Amino acid sequence: AVGLDPPLPLSVVLRVNRAQALLNLGRYCEARSEARAAVKLDPTHVKGRYRLALAEAALGRHGVALSLLQSLVEELEGEQK
Repeated sequence: AVGLDPPLPLSVVLRVNRAQALLNLGRYCEARSEARAAVKLDPTHVKGRYRLALAEAALGRHGVALSLLQSLVEELEGEQK
């Protein structure tokens, strides 16, 4: 609804949390959709990207999940240097 959308950071957090809840329920397609939406809003959100990888893996898309996790690890390692 117009004017009722939460601010961007809260919106990202809500979607990431919803993705985790859906993962816990075994609703992997929906979890992937929520995680994708969170990552679209904030591509740097670590938990969003991680939960997207978990959903992809749960859907049997292991190559996609591995690629997502590898890029995340590389970025995090780069931040520590």
